[in-house]
Amino acid sequence: FSPLAFGVVETWSLAAMTAFSTLAFFLFLIGKFRTGDHFLYAVPGIVPLMLLCGFILLQFLPLPAGLIRILSPETFDIYKESVLLNEPDALVSLSFDKKATLTEFFRIISYAFFYVLTVELLAKKDLLKKTVAVVVVFASLLSFQGILQHILSNGKIFWIRELTQGGTPFGPYVNRNHYAGLVEMIFPLVLSLFLFYKPRVQSKSFRERISEIGNLQMTNLYILLGFSAVLIATTIFLTLSRSGIVSLCLSMVVFGWLFFKRKADRKRGVIIIAIFILIVLSVGWFGWEPIIDRFEKVRNAQGDISEQRLAIWNDSKNIVKDFPVTGTGFGNFVNVYPT
Repeated sequence: FSPLAFGVVETWSLAAMTAFSTLAFFLFLIGKFRTGDHFLYAVPGIVPLMLLCGFILLQFLPLPAGLIRILSPETFDIYKESVLLNEPDALVSLSFDKKATLTEFFRIISYAFFYVLTVELLAKKDLLKKTVAVVVVFASLLSFQGILQHILSNGKIFWIRELTQGGTPFGPYVNRNHYAGLVEMIFPLVLSLFLFYKPRVQSKSFRERISEIGNLQMTNLYILLGFSAVLIATTIFLTLSRSGIVSLCLSMVVFGWLFFKRKADRKRGVIIIAIFILIVLSVGWFGWEPIIDRFEKVRNAQGDISEQRLAIWNDSKNIVKDFPVTGTGFGNFVNVYPT
């Protein structure tokens, strides 16, 4: 649901995602309680995850000004010139915008619930296989929709939803980088299944091999997975997301290197190279010029790197310097950065 809801960038979709993730978690616990099954798998990283959620709540809680002064002198100095000027005994929080911090808390706690459910439920082999199949089919259909929307674009998501606050859409996402981030995580999964279902033939000649492959039961699935892998990878290039394209290429290089490293799997390494060639040919059908132009924009006319993110990161060092321990409150970057 979340990718289709424009990547959950609006209040209603964020509320729905948070509510359904939380509801699913508590229904899981209720089910365990009713059946008397108290067995739970150990969840890796659960302690730091809970500490993170606790830290966000600490930023949100109203605290005495004296305690704020000890925890974050810079935060106290700001309050001293504003809220505490008229109300010296007022309770204040480490977060400058408590609503934004509370929203972030609910978002991250819903991710935590979803993560715990993933560990507990997908430990069952049958459910894991079904989930992988659903994710692969969903990503393939999403990529097909993304290509159609790219070709027949009218500037609207799903051809009906206008962008109210700007953006660079692709598929159902307001931000093309977010789409690339989703499918580049799913792509290795599709590629792995494609390699797993590789038909095993005993024939010697090329003609006999082709004939035998055509008669095998899993050949149709193998071809479909290969087509899906090419389709998904092609959309990453079409997004013009530089980080997405670089990540995809690096993942394929590492994937191929791991297979070539093992002599028994070198044939699969060759298949990965073949898939990459098909991706290059597929992207070439749409044209490489926009992609090349996108990467050329990293540098300005003087040859200097003009990436805006680098300037933002450099300026953000002052925020880290002023609020090194407590921060300014989750979700507050947009408020604090301009100062």
